[in-house]
Amino acid sequence: MASHQPGSMRLGFGTSQALVTCPTGATHLEKGQPCQDACMVAQHYYRGVPYTVMVVADGHGSAKYSRSDVGAHFAVEAAGDAATELVIGLASMREEHPDDWHKQMQHEVSHRLGRVLVQRWRTRIDEHAAAYPELGVEPGSDACLDRYGSTVAMVIIYDDQWLITANLGDSSIYLARREGNGYDIQELAAQNRESFGLGTDSLVSPRANYLWRSEILSTTDEPPAMILLTTDGLTDSVGTPQDSIVDLCEQTMCHGMDWLARVLPQQLARWSADGVGDDMGCIVWFPTLSPPSSASDSNHASSSTNPDTPEQVAPVRQGHSGTMGASETLDSTSATRVQPAMPDMAGNEPVASSAGSSSPRKAQNDKGNVHGEYL
Repeated sequence: MASHQPGSMRLGFGTSQALVTCPTGATHLEKGQPCQDACMVAQHYYRGVPYTVMVVADGHGSAKYSRSDVGAHFAVEAAGDAATELVIGLASMREEHPDDWHKQMQHEVSHRLGRVLVQRWRTRIDEHAAAYPELGVEPGSDACLDRYGSTVAMVIIYDDQWLITANLGDSSIYLARREGNGYDIQELAAQNRESFGLGTDSLVSPRANYLWRSEILSTTDEPPAMILLTTDGLTDSVGTPQDSIVDLCEQTMCHGMDWLARVLPQQLARWSADGVGDDMGCIVWFPTLSPPSSASDSNHASSSTNPDTPEQVAPVRQGHSGTMGASETLDSTSATRVQPAMPDMAGNEPVASSAGSSSPRKAQNDKGNVHGEYL
């Protein structure tokens, strides 16, 4: 299989924008296997109301799940179908029950959204298995379904006012909100990882319809500063995901989405190589950002940054680990800024990570030991 540099897609939606990237994991590259993660971002209008759908799916990957790359792709498609069906129902609820429709929305998200997704996914699996049967595997059987095993996590931003999340498995959804001069990071619809260890629920779980975790948040009073969806390749390879997400948010505010599009795919690939070797499906959503100043997007860090410009101020955090900054690192002992030269944005001169760029890749079950900075 030919190797290629990881890329990204950037989508603009008027008042928001998203970056989608899905680097193949280092282990799969070594074995000549395809990426088994899938990602999807789309925006639609229904009855004049906008809604954005963002989905990541993670195919299981082992020999038992020989078609999990197909299963992950079908999972993001099924999530789009389920989101559309939900939004059509929400529009009717708003007309019929304008005062308390959001209470019915809670019921629909908790009891119906996940079930519709599972049904749509299994329909696609049955059709694909019938069209491309495997020797000795009966289409429609549990063994056939297992071949396509995948997790899935989704976010729906409805009418720019409601954040709807649903998650089945060990992918993660992070919400960043402004808190003073910094950011508060919240993981939404999270799996209890201590109870699962290395295992996870998924679309092939016997009770998949009942295993969904969901949350609904109003964004009217506290709008998101950033939303990040990622498969477990990232969270298993980075020791402190929340700190890394704060750094990602700060640096993107400073340097802009063009910078993020150049740097993030390479950084994810690097984390995979230094971490568990897994694929790195990732979606990053921001409200529309102002273009960065020429100083903040140059090849060298500038000491003339205006401290009064909010987008260019990154808070200092005591005892921070797992930093991701491209224009600065944090001395956790003195909690003061250290500003090395900016790296080449083409990635020719990567900054050494705190784990060291030459560190061997960790075993698949070794979690939480790798920290890093942006290339």
